[in-house]
Amino acid sequence: MANGPTVQALKNVAFFSPLGESELEELGRSVMERRFEENQIIFEQGDPGDEFYIVSSGQARISYPSEEGENLLLAVVKDNDFFGEMALFDNSVRSATVQAVTPITCFTLTREAFLRCIESNPEVSKKVMSALAQSMRRMNENVSKVFALEFPGSRVARKLLAAILESGVRT
Repeated sequence: MANGPTVQALKNVAFFSPLGESELEELGRSVMERRFEENQIIFEQGDPGDEFYIVSSGQARISYPSEEGENLLLAVVKDNDFFGEMALFDNSVRSATVQAVTPITCFTLTREAFLRCIESNPEVSKKVMSALAQSMRRMNENVSKVFALEFPGSRVARKLLAAILESGVRT
């Protein structure tokens, strides 16, 4: 049986939130706990994508190399955030690099375990797809808002925002 913290962590993931308690417990039985040291690379862009992560404690930075060779900060994840979710849905390589900022503990779910769960329970698949569609709609709205922010100095504003996110300062 999955333990309480594992089920709660899964509930906090938007595309798992529509699942019922028994469905979350079934999925939770496949969740493992992993720990990473400060500055440890969790995965790099181009690595095989076969595992999804939910942050139990600690922080990590997600970055992507720009065409100019800079590492662009995409996000800083912390308690109850998640990353690597695309690995559950496709068989592609990692699109970004994730590195621990502090010691970090994550719950992990492999693509294989996730696929076994949705194959054995089609209702889980329907609920996850519906939640993903809603998430994609919100993402499209947010991307549209970001593109509307093009103005003189927007590059500086984005750099400042990245610095704030990297330092962990709450805005």
